Amino acid sequence: MSETETTCIEQGSLPEIHVVGIGLAGLDSLSPASLALVQSATLLIGATRHLDAVAPARYVAFGTDL
Repeated sequence: MSETETTCIEQGSLPEIHVVGIGLAGLDSLSPASLALVQSATLLIGATRHLDAVAPARYVAFGTDL
């Protein structure tokens, strides 16, 4: 567990989780607010084709078999 995660748990405030759906148009289908969330994320989880469009600090790609 990272120092930031430990501090959040100790203070009783966990990081927020945002779910953003990306359409067939890719990042062009996102609202400005959703795009800002994606671009500022510290962790993104999603399909490789979507993750290739952004450069997050950390990401997890998944295939069709969850």
